[in-house]
Amino acid sequence: MLPAPIPGDVGEEVIKDWLKERGIPFAPEVYEGYGKDEPLDEALVLAMATLMTNVDRPVFALTDAVPAEVRAALFSRYSRSPRPLRLVLAREFMRAEGLNLSQENFNAGIVDKEKARGFFSRVLAEYGDDSVGQLGVVSVGCEMVSQLAVKEIEDGRLGAYLEKSTRYISYSEKINGSYLFFRPPEIMSSSRGGEYEGLMDEAFGLYGKALPLVVDYLRSKFPNVEGKDERVYNSAIRAKAYDVVRVFLPMATLTNVGAVFSGQAVESMINKMAVSPLMESRWLAAEVKREVDGVIPSLVSRVGDERYGGRFRRYLVESDKRTRELATKYLERLPVGGRSEDVDLVWWEEDGEDKILAGILFPHARADLGKVMEVVQGLSEQEKVALVEANLTGRSDRRHKPGRAYEQTHYGLSLKGKIAEWRDLQRHRMLTQQRQLLTVEEGVGIPKEFEEIDVDGKNLAHDIYFNHMQKRMGLYHALAREISPEVAQYVVGFGNLMRWSMVVNLRQLYHMLPLRASPAGHPDYRWLAREMYYKIAAVHPIVALP
Repeated sequence: MLPAPIPGDVGEEVIKDWLKERGIPFAPEVYEGYGKDEPLDEALVLAMATLMTNVDRPVFALTDAVPAEVRAALFSRYSRSPRPLRLVLAREFMRAEGLNLSQENFNAGIVDKEKARGFFSRVLAEYGDDSVGQLGVVSVGCEMVSQLAVKEIEDGRLGAYLEKSTRYISYSEKINGSYLFFRPPEIMSSSRGGEYEGLMDEAFGLYGKALPLVVDYLRSKFPNVEGKDERVYNSAIRAKAYDVVRVFLPMATLTNVGAVFSGQAVESMINKMAVSPLMESRWLAAEVKREVDGVIPSLVSRVGDERYGGRFRRYLVESDKRTRELATKYLERLPVGGRSEDVDLVWWEEDGEDKILAGILFPHARADLGKVMEVVQGLSEQEKVALVEANLTGRSDRRHKPGRAYEQTHYGLSLKGKIAEWRDLQRHRMLTQQRQLLTVEEGVGIPKEFEEIDVDGKNLAHDIYFNHMQKRMGLYHALAREISPEVAQYVVGFGNLMRWSMVVNLRQLYHMLPLRASPAGHPDYRWLAREMYYKIAAVHPIVALP
């Protein structure tokens, strides 16, 4: 069952206590301010209340009173602004010319909306027509959520997400006296609560200490060239520095995300997060359901229906339980020892190139696919190359997606890298990616920049970063043993190594590999992208064009 969300009409102090219970270290920004921003005045808050489902909770939905263009602009600021969305709205948008905040404008169309809701409820509940659930769209902001929880939110394919960036935003400052990390109730109510909070404070403190040192190092290694805009140069140096020092950040790091869902997509997300082993995720499921009910209630009505949402959640729980039991039994047979590759092409289809070529020819034929495949198998290698080159003629950008023929072969890859890089590649949600539980067992990736920086006679890589991560390892093991391996993930760092799998077709690779191998990308995922290309080009050289 979903946890009960906080009631709608409560006082400011109740909200503050509830946020503290949730593990969020400070009160709503509209009352207390946020960092250097002052609290909002009452008139502004009242105007804002017509634009969203609440003004004082970390989960809210934007109402129909917010124009589509403003929604898009607001959520685009999540990536570049350290502020919560309400302060972005107040400081950057609410005084913008032409934004109509009148109550009359907000109330327009209520009758038609109710008629539509009645139709949606009837079709969804009585006929189970899921396609209807795709017609209604809701924009949801989730703020002060951990990295673990936000990855559950962003796991769905059919949603649009934009998250606060670790590349453009510094996490070195305390906000209202606290660093931005989640205080999980499972940990804080245990005997490890004080140790956890102290070690997380240390992680953020070291992040802040390392940041200016890395900036200075990068300036000395990559000085500005004559004629280049100083602001552009400084921005690039800061982004590079943030990319380097983010290895200190734990999965408890708090972030903000804006998401646009169809009714069907948000229903699926709520059901999955409602049975998460993390209390934070279960809370979020309840809060998102409450807020979405204020905007598209008919499209998520099945979540609370025992015939639909209840049955689906029981399936998820029972499936996970039985699968875990058999996985524990079967995986005892895993071989001990040996080192696997960081990028391993585990499987591919021997006739994959022919399948793609048959797919290219099929729309032009007047025969079934099997007959077209026979023609392809009779082509010479030179003829096959000519066909691929002809089909890709004029393609000059990764955004120029080739036809669906390139979806007709798949590759199974096993990857190992830092959690920081997995977070970047996880954004390619149309790929089939699965990860294992995040642990400290795979080791730690040490940025090469740290190797060349000393602090008071101590090397940043080994004497400071590595020693700190060793402390995190000890706490991880204690939490995994005393609470659960799932909860212990909160202390795992962006710099810890992990394993994940990727099943991908060639059409997806044509977009992902050029993007992630480009000079603007992080060196570590650039290396992963290049290795993927080399592995695939070795088995399918005709279609794996550079």
